[in-house]
Amino acid sequence: MPPAIHKVHRQLDLIALFVSRHYALSRGQIWDEVEGYRVPLQNSDNDASVRRMFERDKKDLLELGFPLEVEEDPRAEPDEQHRYRLSHRDFYLPYLRLIREGAQLEPRPKSSTTPPASLPPEDAWRLAEALHTYRRNPDLPHAGAAESAFRKLTFDLASPDSDFGSASVILSSDDAAARERVERLSEAVRRRRRARFAYHSIGRDEVANRRVEPRALLFKFNRWYLIAHDLDRDARRIFRVSRMSGLEVDDEADAWSPVALDLSEWTAADAWNLPGDEEGETTVDVRMAFPRSLWADRNERGTLVDSLPGGATVRRFTVRSMDPFLRWLLSFGREVEVAAPESVARALGELRARVAELHGDEGGAA
Repeated sequence: MPPAIHKVHRQLDLIALFVSRHYALSRGQIWDEVEGYRVPLQNSDNDASVRRMFERDKKDLLELGFPLEVEEDPRAEPDEQHRYRLSHRDFYLPYLRLIREGAQLEPRPKSSTTPPASLPPEDAWRLAEALHTYRRNPDLPHAGAAESAFRKLTFDLASPDSDFGSASVILSSDDAAARERVERLSEAVRRRRRARFAYHSIGRDEVANRRVEPRALLFKFNRWYLIAHDLDRDARRIFRVSRMSGLEVDDEADAWSPVALDLSEWTAADAWNLPGDEEGETTVDVRMAFPRSLWADRNERGTLVDSLPGGATVRRFTVRSMDPFLRWLLSFGREVEVAAPESVARALGELRARVAELHGDEGGAA
């Protein structure tokens, strides 16, 4: 008989299962997927002990603060009518907003299900100083976690008057010029300094000068974006850093007034359809083979346009930025194909060919 699986191992497997699914699971589905339940069932015809184990695990998760939801499915068999889910948005910690005197709070976007947490600056400073002390001793058990928390918190707190220094910035695979812009823009965000740059709009294929108040930097799909208030358009806009040129930060003018910003609207959005992106919209129909089609339906990816024989479907997407969308489709291999328009189907084929050539695949399969 194999050794018993430890309770912590079993509960971690249970959490991992919940956050990897965007739909509710029946008890039978959970027991089939989690080894800590499946193995005891295989070794015994009596499921009473597994049932008690599952009930204890649910109780433990709820007491630990995991927002486990229970849904009723009256169409299912009597023993399977209860279905369980753990919303991945509710699972993560809330956004932390530093409330400065005179700052105007923006309303929380409807797409965010977890209310943001607020922290006055004086409390944030005390917390940063404690983390700063803790992180300098690598022998302490949670020094790595303290270092991570310190970097995130001091991005908003660091100032020329502090001894914390500038916050470190994780850089992407963009070219050297884009990496240098990220460093300068992070300082502009931290010091609340206006910036100017020329921006290349891919959709219109034109370059225009922009004047902005940098509000935040967003890293998504291996690319950096600047969220800023466009002074000429008097509106919130998002800019891909690699499309900028001639970046200048105005260190002489007064800093713009602080504004609380909730990033959940951008972090929850797809990289190809970010709020504030000025690129024109393109409607793309994607044919998805089964079972990828089932995954897309359960995870609400795109809008169903047509159902095809064998379980395949055609789903429609609204795309503003084509490059991240094509790279997302590329990750599914031959499970997906672009049905329309032809120009996007051709672009996906060319991307697949470049990847195949890079990896020495003469057959061109991706």
